Amino acid sequence: MKRMMMATLLIALVMAPIGVASGANKQIQFPSWMWGEAGTGDWFKDGVALYESQNPGVKVVPALVPAGQYEEKLLIDMAGGGAPDLAPVFTNMMPKLMRMGLLEPLDDYLAKADWKSNLLPVQKVAQYNGKTYGVVLTASPNGLIYNKKLLDKAGVAVPTTPEEMLVAARKVKQATGAFGYGFATRTADVLEAYIPLMQWAIGFGGDFSKDGVPTANNPKTIEGLEFLKRFFDEGLTPKGLDGPMLRKMFVEEKIAMLIDGPWAITYVKEAAPDLYEYVGFAAPPTPTHAAITGGAFYTIPVRAKHKQEAFALLSVYNQPEWQSRWLEDLLQIPGQNAEISPKLAKEHPWIEGMVDVAAKYPAGFGYSAPGFEEYAGEVQRMVVDGIASVWGGRTTVEAAMNDVQQKMVKWAATLKR
Repeated sequence: MKRMMMATLLIALVMAPIGVASGANKQIQFPSWMWGEAGTGDWFKDGVALYESQNPGVKVVPALVPAGQYEEKLLIDMAGGGAPDLAPVFTNMMPKLMRMGLLEPLDDYLAKADWKSNLLPVQKVAQYNGKTYGVVLTASPNGLIYNKKLLDKAGVAVPTTPEEMLVAARKVKQATGAFGYGFATRTADVLEAYIPLMQWAIGFGGDFSKDGVPTANNPKTIEGLEFLKRFFDEGLTPKGLDGPMLRKMFVEEKIAMLIDGPWAITYVKEAAPDLYEYVGFAAPPTPTHAAITGGAFYTIPVRAKHKQEAFALLSVYNQPEWQSRWLEDLLQIPGQNAEISPKLAKEHPWIEGMVDVAAKYPAGFGYSAPGFEEYAGEVQRMVVDGIASVWGGRTTVEAAMNDVQQKMVKWAATLKR
């Protein structure tokens, strides 16, 4: 009942102006898409409770904003008069917000923080013109998530190469009737459809751009997408589905393998605890093993009213015990290097694989094409529109990527740099 009341309260705050508050001497406006998430929301709420107990007279005001609306609403509030005090942002939002001058430089604050040296290398994404504008919150990688029961029934090992994965997917389908590998092909959901394209393009050594130059028809990019298409053509993946639908099928043991983030395994733990012990996490079986990494950053808007208090709250979450709790309770990579306890490794054997992948193969930060980070949505739409014609059987991968390349070049020429 308590959780339901909290959820109702937070939902009521969704469309309220982020800067509106009343009641305490100082009120820290703290919007996020994560307030309503199981586990994650509790982590943030517990941190708020600790902070408020240590800072009488200061009140943290949460505002739940759905992920799909978050970027637009936050941009409007930051540019207007309702800027929040502490604002988590998706990795792909950082370049635009920094360029627009909407974020407070944090270097002076970080100079006094004893935890700054332990931040993950992805922290570099928050640097612009020699200054730092964010603190990495989380950076969990995508990896090969597999159902060991289905692989064992098919008589195959965990694949480490594209060819092994294709063979494994075929044998799973033959032996069990389940799909060997699930990836998103519902192109109406642009981001979900774009992520597997990134996984296989970068996984083969290509990408859709390099240093702000379109490379959609790079031979390596085409090679990776052509290999991905083999799973589609052979009926080894369900068609027309997005990420959440695929995760549900994985939980139902209708799919043997996904390339996804650790949240997919958390979902297994909650929805199908009997399956949990058979789920593993390994490096993507592509040539580069590139582990596409989304993640998020803490930021303080330049127009925030209570910047010091906001950084103090941010610092609570960056203390070692809270970073360890993010890893142990949420089973995701926190913003700092955190050690795996023997107890955690025993209870969740797959987590060592995730930490290893995060350390060795991080790539594709923020799901953005290099050099076009602040225009991530536009690039994603062009690429997904191109691949939609491939999934529809109207053209080849090479022809589609040649067309995307021409559109990207024409589009890039209109940008003001």
